[in-house]
Amino acid sequence: MKEAWTMAKLRKMMGEIDDSAIIELMALIQTQSKETLSNWTYEYVKENYLPLYSEITNDDTLADLMGVCAQYLAEEIKISEVKPAIKEARAIAQKCQIPVAQAFARAISTAMATITTPTNALGFCFYGACGIAYYQAGLEEDKDTYNQLASQELVHILESLKKVAISNEAHPVNIKWNC
Repeated sequence: MKEAWTMAKLRKMMGEIDDSAIIELMALIQTQSKETLSNWTYEYVKENYLPLYSEITNDDTLADLMGVCAQYLAEEIKISEVKPAIKEARAIAQKCQIPVAQAFARAISTAMATITTPTNALGFCFYGACGIAYYQAGLEEDKDTYNQLASQELVHILESLKKVAISNEAHPVNIKWNC
């Protein structure tokens, strides 16, 4: 991994809508409930992106905000109490000046927002794929290298959803993809 954490403006997202992993993710997301998607995205970013974000920034604020989401997912607090945490996480992502950390912060805040908007279950994937590609390859690689790393991460994300997906879920989300 290269140590050049700051550079000029880079891509915010990686992954293509016609990638087979994205197509399969979209189809599987539509079969799951908002609760299943929210828990899955929360756990995924907690295990895969939050540790990398914390390593890069040495900041625990997003971890604390994710704790608020955990309380909501455990039905300990109401949605009105988690919305400010989601908003603050988005603000952190917008202000972040380190491209790799910013990609992870965007993935984390978008995953947290799945609680209110189920389509974010797909959105976080593009940000996360970007973060992983930059984390693994640094900031000065060619487009093909980034696309390959992003595609591998999308497959990893898809496999994680397959592990927790509920067959014939009673209340799947109703999503009309605008892509």
